[in-house]
Order: sequence, then structure tokens, then C-alpha cells
Amino acid sequence: QKGGMAHHPAHDLAAQALRGFLSVNDGADGTPVVPGVPSADMAAGLYAVSAILDVLKDDPQTTGALCGRFPALDRCTVMQHLKVLEDADLVIVRRQGRVRWNYLNPLPIKHIHERWIGAYAARSVELLDRLKSDIED
Repeated sequence: QKGGMAHHPAHDLAAQALRGFLSVNDGADGTPVVPGVPSADMAAGLYAVSAILDVLKDDPQTTGALCGRFPALDRCTVMQHLKVLEDADLVIVRRQGRVRWNYLNPLPIKHIHERWIGAYAARSVELLDRLKSDIED
């Protein structure tokens, strides 16, 4: 490890615990399991998959085109991120001959929105409607 906290034992483990990475990786007996990946690598991976999803929301892309959009990542790394997104059902892959097309699957995102954001948004809209009525009266 590098950085200002590198000399502290288990600093990365503490950072992972604080960020909740340990709790989502429970072992069979309910004890936390260390993901085996430094939290900085996890953060970089989350940034990369978010950026890939941002590109795919506009239009489907070939894997080659995605690699061209992210010159800091090699093709293998882009493919690994696409595999994670495909396993999460966020990307749908269609092959046309040797060309691999990647499509954003918006349905899981819609379901998350409905479950977590929709209820809060409905309450806010209700409050704004009441405020508008109060102002107009």
C-alpha cells in the first residue's frame, strides 16, 4: 500500500468496513469476508463502470468503440468491467459476427428508481403541489 496511512496495519480493511464493503460480502456463517481488493481499486472500478453506463445510455456501442472511449484502460480491463455489468443485468450483449454490441438495460435501473426514489419523489411533488395551492389562494 502507498499513501499517508500505508504504515498503519489493516488501514484498508478499516476503510472497507466503514464503506460497507465487508457487510455485503458475508461469509456462510455470517462473518464479514475481506473482498481481497483494496478500496481504492473498488472505487476506480465503480467509476469505470459508471462511465461505461453513461456512454451506453446515449447509444449502443461496440466493445472496440468503448475501448476507444477509455484510452486509460486496456481492452482486457474494459471487457472485465463489461462482464460485471452483464452479470448485473445492466448491459445486454448482442453479437453480430465478430462484433460485440453492448446495450444499456434500463429496466434494473428503473426498478431501483421505483423502489428507492419514486416514493421520495412522490412526497416531494405532493408538498410542491400543496405549496403552489397555498400561494395561489
